[in-house]
Amino acid sequence: MKNPSIEIKEVEEDIHILELWNQEMGLIYPITPFAYEENVAKDSSKHIFCAYDEKRIVGFLILKSFHHEMLLDYDSLAFVSLFYVSKKYRHQGIGTKLFDIAESYCDGKTIQIGKDIHNFFPGVPTDFDNLTDVWLEKRGYQGIRYTHDLISRNPKPLKIENTLYKFTSATLHDQEELISFLLDQRWARWAYEAKEYFLSGGTGEEYLLIKDKGKIIAFCRINDKQTKQMAYNMMWQERFNSLGGIGPLGVDCLYRKKHLGLDIVSYAIDVLKERSVTEIMIDWTGLMEFYQQFCFEVWKSYKYMCKKL
Repeated sequence: MKNPSIEIKEVEEDIHILELWNQEMGLIYPITPFAYEENVAKDSSKHIFCAYDEKRIVGFLILKSFHHEMLLDYDSLAFVSLFYVSKKYRHQGIGTKLFDIAESYCDGKTIQIGKDIHNFFPGVPTDFDNLTDVWLEKRGYQGIRYTHDLISRNPKPLKIENTLYKFTSATLHDQEELISFLLDQRWARWAYEAKEYFLSGGTGEEYLLIKDKGKIIAFCRINDKQTKQMAYNMMWQERFNSLGGIGPLGVDCLYRKKHLGLDIVSYAIDVLKERSVTEIMIDWTGLMEFYQQFCFEVWKSYKYMCKKL
């Protein structure tokens, strides 16, 4: 039954979004003020739609879209970054209305649930009792496949095989070469994120590199509580003792099948352990067998969902 007292409107900001989320979802997905600031408040691409019962917020939806010369494929996409309706106000059409309004901003685009730049989730969490995905399917969203966050509380690095290559942390002098390397390998999003990292004051130490005669042939980003920029693999750090994150990572296509992927992960684990990290997360991956070699196991799973308008 619809509630005639509910008003839905677009707002510039409402700090009660974070309060509502953490009151009802904070035990399993705690969002810190810093994460909200980085992922929402600072994002100029967002639209925020809120549902109010008088002046009390009872639901919200955060929509994002991007236009950047490094992310041309994103021009045809829009992203539902985060949405929620308070448990006491469900089955009143509030969620449907929020999505109807958001979709009216996205004519001709494909809307994806999560996966946005500065994302909270890479898809719909499967531990929402399989209710959210069913609800979205009724509204025309299609489930594609699953992805996972992996955790290890005692990661075991493998022996590094490629000892003739140089393993090192990046510096500011590596900035241009690293971004060019990522673009050359067609990892546009990772290149965009690296550029953003350096523009925000990053010095390079969160990027680990393997070099062959001075040339970058593999990379890996690491994060811990000291990292200034919020990364998705650190999003739920409040649930852990001293969390670190690994990813993204990649190997030059001309150097694959040489154990370099395993080597760069082993190197990353060693570096994070030196930083006193006790748990390590690998986010947003389907490479289960690869990471199981380091004692990683599934922590959370998500379903990719989208709708073409």
